[in-house]
Amino acid sequence: MIEIGAPQGQILEAAAPLGMRTLWQSGLARFWMGVSSFEEVRRVLGDTDRGGEETTAQAAAMATTKRPPAREPTTTSPDGAGATILLADDDAQMRRLLRTVLVREGFKVLEATDGLETLEIIETQGVDLLLLDHDMPRLTGLGVLEEIRAHVATAALPVIMLTARTDDTESQALELGAQDYLTKPVQPRSVVARVKAVLKRTRMD
Repeated sequence: MIEIGAPQGQILEAAAPLGMRTLWQSGLARFWMGVSSFEEVRRVLGDTDRGGEETTAQAAAMATTKRPPAREPTTTSPDGAGATILLADDDAQMRRLLRTVLVREGFKVLEATDGLETLEIIETQGVDLLLLDHDMPRLTGLGVLEEIRAHVATAALPVIMLTARTDDTESQALELGAQDYLTKPVQPRSVVARVKAVLKRTRMD
């Protein structure tokens, strides 16, 4: 039974179980699950559904209305001014301090107080860089980093990790794909410098 509002990938899976799906339906199922891009499916399978149930035009229309929007850069200068920064930290004073400095430098700042809220904001709003504290409720910073690196739409999101820990958190963060790492207590000017450097490198990639 398919629930109302179920993701399109689940609908495709239920409507055409494994072994009964055409290659085109299988490709679309991979697209909806975020495993492959629509362009890759079309490149491999061509423009015509082998089973005659879907056309490229229909699939393209579905992709236009359902596919998560690509994260477009919002930076307006080489140093990243105008970029949207997501500040994820459960320490209200730290957020207030960093937000003040970042806004003064021309950045737009969003805030999250725990790991799950961080993932929700990344999924629903355009974010150019994530300043990520490790010790947060519901999901740690390393858990958040692992989640965003596992999904196509967020795999390239630049991340700077913040933490007061002195263990191997730094090496773990870098292994998971963090672009930079700062140990608390941090100097606000150092944070701004790192943010600008990471955004500049990202624009050059």
